[in-house]
Amino acid sequence: MISLNLKPQDNIQEILDGYPLNEEITLYLEAGTYIQKLRLKHNHLKIFGSTTGETIITFNDYSYKMHEDGLLYNTFRTSTVMILGDHCELRNLTIQNHAGSHLTIGQAIALTLYGNHTKLTDCRLLGHQDTIFLGPLPKDLCERYDHFLPLEERHNRHLHHFFDHCYIEGDVDFIFGSGTALFNHCEIISIGKGFISAPSTYQTFAYGIIFHRCKIKNHFLEPIILARPWREYGSTIFSYCEFEGLIDSLRYDAWDKTNIRFYEIPYISSLLSKELVIEEVEQLNSYCLAHFNCSIK
Repeated sequence: MISLNLKPQDNIQEILDGYPLNEEITLYLEAGTYIQKLRLKHNHLKIFGSTTGETIITFNDYSYKMHEDGLLYNTFRTSTVMILGDHCELRNLTIQNHAGSHLTIGQAIALTLYGNHTKLTDCRLLGHQDTIFLGPLPKDLCERYDHFLPLEERHNRHLHHFFDHCYIEGDVDFIFGSGTALFNHCEIISIGKGFISAPSTYQTFAYGIIFHRCKIKNHFLEPIILARPWREYGSTIFSYCEFEGLIDSLRYDAWDKTNIRFYEIPYISSLLSKELVIEEVEQLNSYCLAHFNCSIK
């Protein structure tokens, strides 16, 4: 096992690329700003920021930017940090896409997760549109983007992602994707008119995006939508969450889909969400215990 202490002037990608992918590595990042774009392939990689000062990893790629290959970046090449390895852990980090928010920018991802069983604790994820992408990609995009996305990003594995006591900020669809993710005791901040989550959950996945005991706050002056399905069978659950600020009276948007899996515990009436019966809540709790070692009671 390798342990490394790094400073903001160190090139994290270059250092990691010098080690075999089967090497278990722990990085300790000093406080400061790391202006870097990272593609992390190691399994069991751990990256810990400073507990005494903010450790920020930031970059500014965006969807409408022209790539060196002559194509637009597209949403899925904009990530500041992309994790491809399994069983990775991040703690005490701020991950940001600082491209901003404007019609000429489009999507700009801070964090993309293509690895399984990623865990983030006490992290801050900052962006505007599409702050966090929870892989895998929708199956149709795996085919559509085969000309510019590498094969390792176009898989359809069932991925699980765990966010514990994190702070997430954005505006349009800023938590989106097909994986199953549990956000436990997180602070979810909407900073503009838009939608908090946009799940594209595969039909065969029992659950999509799960918010448990989160504080959902709208800092914008207009109502926001809690979720809209990016693909058919998109699934979002709000479990014992607190809501602050203006929430649209409909709470959800169908986005022209017919198969929608939106739930709230306790149930707040909406045309597009459903109530979970006691047996279904128990099943959800058992699932979270098995995959995240976390109870949602």
